[in-house]
Amino acid sequence: MTTQILPSVQERAVVLNWSERKTWQKWSLEVRVFHMLSGENDFNPMVMLFRPFRGAKSFLFFSAFKEWKHGETKKVEQLRSELMQAL
Repeated sequence: MTTQILPSVQERAVVLNWSERKTWQKWSLEVRVFHMLSGENDFNPMVMLFRPFRGAKSFLFFSAFKEWKHGETKKVEQLRSELMQAL
């Protein structure tokens, strides 16, 4: 995530680090949008893409990274490819 995906989006992104969530400003737009669109489970890590005149598109990497830890890289590569195409 930090070496392949984040460098591709960080210049035009707001990054919310889940480990620092206690320091997030509760009423900031970014945090409110995160809570509204992230869902209850399996959202971390996630990239949320906002496109003009279309709805937000979420790329949820949680389950893909779980498989990656066990040697299955296909889902991570597929999500990464979809994200790069959408950008």
